[in-house]
Amino acid sequence: MPNVSVRIDGLMIATVLGVGAAAFLYLNRKELINKVNPASRENFIYQSVAGEDGTIRELDYVFAGLDLINPFNESDAYAEQLYGLD
Repeated sequence: MPNVSVRIDGLMIATVLGVGAAAFLYLNRKELINKVNPASRENFIYQSVAGEDGTIRELDYVFAGLDLINPFNESDAYAEQLYGLD
């Protein structure tokens, strides 16, 4: 039997990770397509706005806070309402 030597290098690791990522995307393609499909109710933006995910609400607080500390903005009305400062 011949003596076989295999060295693991960066290219081999990148190839294995690439093949694994491609397999993951292929096996989960229907769910992933529905997450970005604008006509789907499983779209992550629709779910966020519908209240099934708290992402939009948390981002509202972040941007409202930035709005309050920004001296160049025109109105802080929404930010003050969100934080209960009105």
